Amino acid sequence: MTFYQLDSFSFTPSDPFKHPKKIVNVVPGDFTHSGKLDLLVMSPSQVDGNLDLSVYFSRVGDGFGK
Repeated sequence: MTFYQLDSFSFTPSDPFKHPKKIVNVVPGDFTHSGKLDLLVMSPSQVDGNLDLSVYFSRVGDGFGK
C-alpha cells in the first residue's frame, strides 16, 4: 500500500493491512474529508449474496483502521 504525497508529487510506502474476506473491489477516496486516502473495500456477503462494504480510514500517522 502506498500513500500519495501531494507536496512532493510522489508515493511513499505505508503499513500493509489484511482484510478478513476475499476482496472483490477497492474504491479509494477521501471519505472523511481529511485530505488523506481512505479505502472502501467490497467483499462477497456470506448471508445473502450481496456485497459487504468495509471502510478503512487513514490514520493520523500511516496505515489504515476501521
